[in-house]
Amino acid sequence: MEREALILISISAILLAIIAIVVMLVMQPSGEDHEQIACTMEARICPDGSAVGRAGPNCEFTPCPIETPPAVPAGCPEDTMVCPDGTVVVRVAPSCGFAPCPETPSAGITTDVITPPADETPLIELPAADAPAEEETDPCSIWNSSNKIAECYSLLAQENNDPETCEKITIKNYKEECYRGYASYAKDPSLCVKTGSAESDCFKKVNLQVMNYTYCLSIQKDTSERQLAYDGCLAGAAKNTLTDDPCRLISHFGRRSDCVEYVAFELGTLDGCLMLLEEDLWGPAIVCSGTEIDCFRAVVNDTRDISVCSNLDYGWNKNCCVYYGVTDLDLSSSRCAALDMDDEYLCRAIADNEKELCAQIRDEDEHDWCEGLWE
Repeated sequence: MEREALILISISAILLAIIAIVVMLVMQPSGEDHEQIACTMEARICPDGSAVGRAGPNCEFTPCPIETPPAVPAGCPEDTMVCPDGTVVVRVAPSCGFAPCPETPSAGITTDVITPPADETPLIELPAADAPAEEETDPCSIWNSSNKIAECYSLLAQENNDPETCEKITIKNYKEECYRGYASYAKDPSLCVKTGSAESDCFKKVNLQVMNYTYCLSIQKDTSERQLAYDGCLAGAAKNTLTDDPCRLISHFGRRSDCVEYVAFELGTLDGCLMLLEEDLWGPAIVCSGTEIDCFRAVVNDTRDISVCSNLDYGWNKNCCVYYGVTDLDLSSSRCAALDMDDEYLCRAIADNEKELCAQIRDEDEHDWCEGLWE
């Protein structure tokens, strides 16, 4: 009997222990209850214009209410307009215009706008009206001083390559100065005729710069002063480019000759000297004197080549060229081989100081000239 009671008490104790453990496990809070999730304060705008926030353990947006398409008044077109926030509005009576779009959500709340279905009519933006064209302003109108205005137009004429800009100057002497400045800038002497009393100075200044002699051809030659300016312009172009073409267009004989002479001596070459022989600018030269001889002698001295003397067509001048070429440079007779036969004998006679070689010269005038060197 006592044994059965002891067994019953043991079983009861075990059952009580099991019940206590179960109660403790059931009453213990879960790990998820210890952490409270805070969702961000964002809102989503639904197609019907209402806003829903985030909720639930995953902070997902609450589903939008089922949208019931707004009723279209009878007699109005059944098209729709999508507002910037994604809502859809229809036309309303009595004018059948679209209903106004909802206001923009309050600041501080970010929105996630639902994109409207592709088959809905989007909002059509009208093109902005063209802005009225701005009137062109005169950049020189900011000045009040007459000389400042004139200076402004002068610079503007040069910048735009338009001499007619000078016509905007109302004061005569300032206008003339504008044309003078442009003529110098463009190296165009033809504009000097518009400079009034400064015309002569304008021609002198521009003529020293001109490179393209075709500008000179447009100078009016209706006065002696302008004729002089015309010739001076051509001479200036020839000197600046070292070409004799402009010289040939000079009407005055003396100025034309001086022009070619300048170019020839500046070049200092045989081609330069041959310019002097064209058109017989000076006529027959005095024996052993004159521009032609000086030019050829200078070339011989530079090149030490006696053969350039053969280009002189006037016999005595050629002899002078040979004589002075040999004596000035103290050349040996070996340098004479490039000359024609008579000229070679003359050259060798001078170089070797042998009068007997003059007898080999067939040309009578050149023979006499050679014999005369020892008289």
